[in-house]
Amino acid sequence: MSASFTALFLTKESRAKLLERFAPQFPDIKLDHLTIQYPAHDDRSLFDPQSICVTGYITDGNGLEALIAEVDGQQFRNDGQPWHITLSCDSARRVPDNLKLDDDDADQVYKPKHSNTLIKHALNHTKPYDIEHLETPITISAKPKFIGPKSGFQSSPESPEP
Repeated sequence: MSASFTALFLTKESRAKLLERFAPQFPDIKLDHLTIQYPAHDDRSLFDPQSICVTGYITDGNGLEALIAEVDGQQFRNDGQPWHITLSCDSARRVPDNLKLDDDDADQVYKPKHSNTLIKHALNHTKPYDIEHLETPITISAKPKFIGPKSGFQSSPESPEP
């Protein structure tokens, strides 16, 4: 991972709770954090949220699924991106045109970064994705952490809890 970022990393208990409710569809299980700021040069954007709730689920059915979240009652981060947790993706599949982020994405495979675009399309009704809104939001907890190039972070089920 070359760029640094700040994030809220799920506790083991919260990850287990979400895995009980949402069975990942794709082989690359992520389900580890909510990004606060990307890129981040230091830890100034870190904060301890009062509440984190998972309020919905979305998939494109092809290679990506994510959970919609609210942090302290807000659906969007300070940078305008939706709060979310990438549940799983299929890094062996190519990203469809409607989820590509820019020209550099032309031949890319699914990555967690594509969750932002998927969710924005659904929220803005610009693409045919439907969010499954949860009748009862799931309250979870997470710990703030700054991840820099030397931290060795890799998104995986074995990622150490911060």
